[in-house]
Amino acid sequence: MWQLLESIKQQLLSLLEETKTMPPTKIEQWAAAITKVEGYYPGSRAYRNNNPGNLRWSPFQAGTKGGFSYFLTYDKGWKALLHQLTIAANGKSKVYKPTDTLYVFFEKYAPSADKNNPKEYAETVAKQLAISPQTMIKDLA
Repeated sequence: MWQLLESIKQQLLSLLEETKTMPPTKIEQWAAAITKVEGYYPGSRAYRNNNPGNLRWSPFQAGTKGGFSYFLTYDKGWKALLHQLTIAANGKSKVYKPTDTLYVFFEKYAPSADKNNPKEYAETVAKQLAISPQTMIKDLA
């Protein structure tokens, strides 16, 4: 019995090591670009709220602070951002459509009414991803 458990343990550790070396998915790259544009650094709102995407609402949030979601850990905030981008790209969002371009996506995600520049945001993220801002978000899934 102990041999079987040890074998399973070794297999799980091996799988864990493999996932550490896997390249990031397109969604993870997109999320990382958003995190950079949102200014995730010590002291920033995104940092204080463990909210690298500066999401205003998430089903995974612990609450809100200053109109933005806050999460108990960075990992929970990161997973919430990945979830938001995934449902946007795969058509399960009520706000975003898979055929939205990055321009359209960021008009919704970071609207100018909130003192953002969605066109610049889309172009900055597109440049980081080495794609066109006319790329449909379904192509980032």
